[in-house]
Amino acid sequence: MMTKRPKTLPSVTPNAGVESAYRKELVGMVDDLHRSMATEVLRGMKNTGLAQDGPVDILNGIINRVADSLLSRLNRVAERMAERFISSVMQNADVSLFASMREAGLIVKMTMTEEMADAYDAVRAENVALIKSIPEQYHRQVEVLVNESVARGRDLKYLADELHKRYDITRRRAEFIARDQNDKATSTLTAARQRQQGFTHGEWMHSHAGKEPRQSHVRANGKTFELAKGMKINDEWIMPGQLINCRCTWQPIIPF
Repeated sequence: MMTKRPKTLPSVTPNAGVESAYRKELVGMVDDLHRSMATEVLRGMKNTGLAQDGPVDILNGIINRVADSLLSRLNRVAERMAERFISSVMQNADVSLFASMREAGLIVKMTMTEEMADAYDAVRAENVALIKSIPEQYHRQVEVLVNESVARGRDLKYLADELHKRYDITRRRAEFIARDQNDKATSTLTAARQRQQGFTHGEWMHSHAGKEPRQSHVRANGKTFELAKGMKINDEWIMPGQLINCRCTWQPIIPF
């Protein structure tokens, strides 16, 4: 006798528009950061005479002065940026789940429970920390580049080239954070909302995207797991979409 396949709802997938808007904000922050820092540092390098004592101290003083002003402003921006982003992620997830539940004839009660609030606060805090880490990491790397440039005889071209390379790396990191956080936040908030609606289990759906998919995730395709725990893969309990570059989702199993 064949086992009847459980009824499921469609997967809630990360919204490309939300990711695009968030990526644009993060990249804009990186552009402002690089423009301000590189301009001041290169100007400072030109203005420190070769015979002047302590050029490293002078340049580091310039870097710290610019960084203090930028970091203070960007830290405030990070809070607002994260709030907008996480609110958009939750709204997208709720709208998608609401529509599929209504279509299936299920009763929907979208309320902010304690569990939902905890999930929201957790992903928001992680997001704020990541946003703040971008200028902080860039600041430390610029200090290293300045010291290397001075050690090379105050090589201005070397410094300008290396600053641009660091900008490219920082920009790519910002773009990665936007994609990765959109996937993770969608996964976390969707699972919390589905549990709140009475769903207890999901069916893992492999994305079939990427040139080198995780074989453990391919094998997980179609398997059932608890939304409160995730699935145990490689001795780790995980949810679809939570690992780096994981595009997997799940279909919530209708328990009623």
